[in-house]
Amino acid sequence: MAKNLLVGVGSKARKVKALYVGVGGKARKVKKVYVGVGGKARLVYQSYIPVTGVKLEIASKKGATCIIKAVFTPSNATNLSIKWTISDQNDVDISAQNATTCTLTATNVVGVCKCRLIATTPDGISCAIQLGFFVYQGGWRIE
Repeated sequence: MAKNLLVGVGSKARKVKALYVGVGGKARKVKKVYVGVGGKARLVYQSYIPVTGVKLEIASKKGATCIIKAVFTPSNATNLSIKWTISDQNDVDISAQNATTCTLTATNVVGVCKCRLIATTPDGISCAIQLGFFVYQGGWRIE
């Protein structure tokens, strides 16, 4: 994966956020920069870094509420956001969704509540986990 491209002198170099190349006001945004010699160039700058993997983990759980967190690969990907969907729902509500976490609440705290949580990135990478809230075992777990 490409490292950050820095421009400047010595300790005053700064990370490049966007790189444009052109002439006479017709510059275009550069997507990738390779540096090398004799056909052995390596990627040194990439303007958009896609998500190549995502995994889900329980960030916290208290009573009937569970917060699920998405962990991305690579961690420096450009768009770290998730579309959360829930299927195979059995008395579980999904709420408080944001870019990297969602909150699940078991609405039937008398028995067993199960659901399948699916996280999808804008880059098309998805991950699904089966979760259950088990009253007799004291809380949430990944099945």
